[in-house]
Amino acid sequence: MHRGGPGGEDNRLWLCHLLCKFWVLLVFSTLVEAIVLMFERSSARHRYLELDRKEKLHADLGNVLLGTHYLFNVCKSLFVDDQA
Repeated sequence: MHRGGPGGEDNRLWLCHLLCKFWVLLVFSTLVEAIVLMFERSSARHRYLELDRKEKLHADLGNVLLGTHYLFNVCKSLFVDDQA
């Protein structure tokens, strides 16, 4: 019968609690490290894809500008009589 004071079983339970807390902290720190690494990887990939998309857009913009300049000359010849 337990009379409310500390006993031998309580001391063994504290050791068990301490070991469980150590185990949880060990697993949690490993989990946090994995989360940080995965976030860093996905963040770096997102930045790379964003930069790649901007470079492609810039290259496409140059081609669009050349095409519009060509079409401007074609349309201009339809409206302006250059047969002087």
